[in-house]
Amino acid sequence: MRDHSSDATAGVPRFYLDVTDPLSYARELELREADPALSLRMERVPLALRAAGAPLVDTSDEAWLRRLRSARRALAGIGRSGLPAPSDPPRLVPDPGKAHELLLLAAEEGEAPEMANALFRAFLHDGKDIGRIDLLVHLAREIGLEGGAIKVALDLDVHTDRLAKIRDRASELHIRPPFVTPT
Repeated sequence: MRDHSSDATAGVPRFYLDVTDPLSYARELELREADPALSLRMERVPLALRAAGAPLVDTSDEAWLRRLRSARRALAGIGRSGLPAPSDPPRLVPDPGKAHELLLLAAEEGEAPEMANALFRAFLHDGKDIGRIDLLVHLAREIGLEGGAIKVALDLDVHTDRLAKIRDRASELHIRPPFVTPT
């Protein structure tokens, strides 16, 4: 995780999100709608709703469906039609760990907003399993990142320690996605 005391992130809002969370997606769209320029500068901090290694959640789980319904209401509130139902939804919500690593890698290249959008769309619109490295490499290539380097970084778990630090710090601060800090 970046050193939040550095000049690079001073005054930049942080958006804690989970790319498998419909409410995080709704908040992403709300922020883009409210202030597109600020949304592009915002630091996206990946934070899983479930602990690493926790059992996968079924997409018919009532708690997950409540978040989906809440996201649809939030999007309707900003004049969006809401989340479309994927044509072939996955049965399980994938572990977001690798997708969150990809988001950190994309942030290093200045592509976090595009990557977040691609990940949300792949899972919530297209019903794809964003826990699969081959799909993540494909999504990275689609936004212009070098796929070979991304695959190597994901295979080697380059950012798992950073994700653990983010999770630990967020736990200390009682932060759960979606959450935006002013700086």
